[in-house]
Amino acid sequence: MKLNALKSVAFVAALSLAFAGCNTKVEEGKDYAVLKKGQQVSGAMVGWVAVVPSFPVVKKQGDWTYAVLASNNVIEPGQDGWVAVNPSFFSQLSGVALETPPVGSEERWVMKPEGKSVPKEKAGWIALPYSVPQVEASSAKKGREMASIAAGNLVPKEMHGWAAVDRETLSTLVGKFMLTGAGSRTDKK
Repeated sequence: MKLNALKSVAFVAALSLAFAGCNTKVEEGKDYAVLKKGQQVSGAMVGWVAVVPSFPVVKKQGDWTYAVLASNNVIEPGQDGWVAVNPSFFSQLSGVALETPPVGSEERWVMKPEGKSVPKEKAGWIALPYSVPQVEASSAKKGREMASIAAGNLVPKEMHGWAAVDRETLSTLVGKFMLTGAGSRTDKK
């Protein structure tokens, strides 16, 4: 009798350990979790959003770099604190004509309720807390929009095709624009 009870306790303990790793977990050093088929939504991730994995495309222009944003891109830690600029204003500042990236998957999956299994078609998707950049627009000059971006932000569809640069590069671009571009004109034409 004691042997059967001991076997039952050992079986329950082994089963508990096996299922302990089935909840979704944040990737080490990342702000998101990569979903695996059959994992369960953990309580800490209820309300998170899952998207097809996509990240901004980084390009080089002379001695500086910029990232082209697409809808549902996940902002990476290396782009934390960068500033996104709408395409027309970025072109005015930098002289770079942006090519609009192709539209990827617009689908988002809200993770709930706790304990729900990840569907097989969502395996490999990235899950993260829902956070989008806040766009600020100039009240004096139409079409001048910017947004600070942070690691873990999701790029909303309204910012599809925008460019992002680090603050130092933005400062340099704005300085040149104010000295030589349309920003240097003092007349009111």
